[in-house]
Amino acid sequence: MVIFRYFFLVSILLSYAHAKPTLAEIAMPATLLIIAIVLVIALLIHLKQLQKSERLWATLFNYAPQSQLIFNKKNKIINVNKKMQTQLGLSESTLQNQVWYERLLPDEMSISLRHKLYKQATESIPFAFTYVTPKGTTFVLECELTPLPHNLTLLSTRSSS
Repeated sequence: MVIFRYFFLVSILLSYAHAKPTLAEIAMPATLLIIAIVLVIALLIHLKQLQKSERLWATLFNYAPQSQLIFNKKNKIINVNKKMQTQLGLSESTLQNQVWYERLLPDEMSISLRHKLYKQATESIPFAFTYVTPKGTTFVLECELTPLPHNLTLLSTRSSS
């Protein structure tokens, strides 16, 4: 009797194993595979477009005719263009992650300017200051602070004398 039950269970399992799959059982995994492939291709195309856009932005920023730097909400410099590096006499690695007002401005000016930036968070703020390069050259920088999206701020020069 036990052997008969065992034989019966084995035959049922084998019959299910050799049964033909239904259309739904075949179509569902194939459909999911096609959707996954299409999504991967769309993602790759989007990433290529983002890379192209990033290269274009980096070129425009780095070779802009104005001196520019970008800092984050913690006031740390995250990007400096080539013209600003040349004008300040400092490399990007020297300026990177430095607090912009500590590195560039006199103490008495940095407090009032940061207060204005905090109060006028959506408007550009013009200002001027005298800067002394590491080689001792002194010049006046006329600048503008412009709030950007994503808690970033652009410091750009308007002219220098």
